[in-house]
Amino acid sequence: MKITPDRIYLHHVEKLLYLVEQNCIKPLSDLLVYSYCLDGLENILRAGEAEKKKPGDVK
Repeated sequence: MKITPDRIYLHHVEKLLYLVEQNCIKPLSDLLVYSYCLDGLENILRAGEAEKKKPGDVK
């Protein structure tokens, strides 16, 4: 059996439909939002650390 892009796409659609049927989309999207928030907080902390290490700044 040859695997074609159409078959791969269909397989992904079937997985997505299963997740929808299991009511998983909302919890998964919530996790995505939390992940983006954590990434943002990490960037803020890194920027703060970099700012502290600047020579000559008295704060």
